[in-house]
Amino acid sequence: MQKKGFIATSLIYSFFLVFLILMSTILARAANNRILLNAIKGDIREELDNQKGFVVDTIENKQYQPKEKIEFASETWQVLQNKSNSVVVVLSRVLSQSEIVNAIGSERMSTEYLGTCNESSCQVRACREASAGQEFCYLYSGNNLLYLKPNWNPTSAEVNTGFGKTIVSAVTTEWFKHHAGLINVMKKNQLIQMSFSDGFKNHTSYVRLPLSGEVSNITDTNPYHLVDNPSSDGKKVRIFQGSSTILVPSNRAAFIRPVIEIKKGG
Repeated sequence: MQKKGFIATSLIYSFFLVFLILMSTILARAANNRILLNAIKGDIREELDNQKGFVVDTIENKQYQPKEKIEFASETWQVLQNKSNSVVVVLSRVLSQSEIVNAIGSERMSTEYLGTCNESSCQVRACREASAGQEFCYLYSGNNLLYLKPNWNPTSAEVNTGFGKTIVSAVTTEWFKHHAGLINVMKKNQLIQMSFSDGFKNHTSYVRLPLSGEVSNITDTNPYHLVDNPSSDGKKVRIFQGSSTILVPSNRAAFIRPVIEIKKGG
């Protein structure tokens, strides 16, 4: 009996040892396969980054012509101004309804903030059409004495003296911050911070709206918002419509065409 018990115990331990060896082999192979898979993924990612047909995160160091279209950061852009080391470009399309929802939230998808919208495009007011409130600038059409002047990014002190942030500023900056292609090129230091005036204050930003002096180099969809030259009292903002820049009430809706400045070279 003792001999049979010893044999049974030996068999159990033998099977257990074989089981451990098999499990160790399986785990080692799984770990090795994971390392190989990650290496392959890294090679593919690096290869895609180097393929201009997939994601363009650098532009050639050359002379660019106004109105020329270029691919960059998963978007098509139109050249506004060629500089020695950079190029200023405007988005070749207008922002869509879904992009605007993502930027300012679905709770603001009302006529207080927006004009005509569909899936491919959406017009946004510079200032809200409302009688009060300081989340953004506003113009109350029922009483033109009630309004806040439009400002790209006012300080709290400026808000207290009659200014309010524009809705189009909030949409443009939030769209920029959450755009995967632009996040990628920002990490690679391929954009230049721009200095500009909104007509009341000087600002610096990696994204803005077109300036009045740039409209001659912009084709395609309008009306679209401009960032500069509002009326001195702040009740009107400037847009491009048809073939000219015009002043309209600050609660008028128009499309958004973001502008960025790209470094030349890799």
